[in-house]
Amino acid sequence: MRLTSDSARSTIARRVLVVAGTLLFATSSLGAQDPAPPKIGSDFIIPFSSAYLLAGRLNADPSMINAHFARPDLPNGTGFSALSNDAYAIGLGGYFPVSRVLLGFEAYYADLGYETSPTGKTNDGEMAYGMAMVGLPVYTSWRLTVFPYLGLGAGTMRVSLKNRDGGPTVSLSKSPTFDEIILSPGTDSQILGNYFMVQPGLGVDYLVLKDDASSHLGVTFGFRFGSAITPNRTQWKYRGKEVFGGPTFQPSGTTLRVLVGIGGFRMAR
Repeated sequence: MRLTSDSARSTIARRVLVVAGTLLFATSSLGAQDPAPPKIGSDFIIPFSSAYLLAGRLNADPSMINAHFARPDLPNGTGFSALSNDAYAIGLGGYFPVSRVLLGFEAYYADLGYETSPTGKTNDGEMAYGMAMVGLPVYTSWRLTVFPYLGLGAGTMRVSLKNRDGGPTVSLSKSPTFDEIILSPGTDSQILGNYFMVQPGLGVDYLVLKDDASSHLGVTFGFRFGSAITPNRTQWKYRGKEVFGGPTFQPSGTTLRVLVGIGGFRMAR
């Protein structure tokens, strides 16, 4: 069953709420723990755990996909407008310490632009990805954790094409090309692209606690500065069929995200 853009957004929103609720519930269990920070050796404090929400800019170069929309070689063009690169991502994540390392995950959703044309056509780009993270704290204290990290993950890019006047859709007797789908989208066509991503980066988190010696659960503020590396071309599919001649359109370059969440120390009895 194909999802429309609205239903896709609703599904993602529901999943975000479920996961966020689970994270907050799990983090709240920290309240029953010993308030003294655990140590390994004489000076290394085990970092606090955290569950958080993130927001920040997403970099995804649309120039290659926009070349398929422009088509100056066609007398009337394709009727679709160019997508912009002005995109912002929202997400959620969390991590917990295991000895001297941090293990965690982050998941993001971004809308890469909704464009309309005078010919009654619209095109929209959406993206979602998740990644597992491994961090190595270089500084830890009762309130502050600084850690370089490496993230490994995968994601999906969705390009939605709509024509108010309908019209023919591309034949599925054989795998279509990207341009064939753009020229014959019918009323609604969606092309899905998959990609693999590596993201090295730096995380800085600060835990706000009450001025109380027994306080061990509080609000986390921080940021993530990373670089998205997608070594392979985007692999596109249309209604289960492989798409030929598709452009590379996936996260790339540096990213900066700010976060707010709940954090505390994870103790062993």
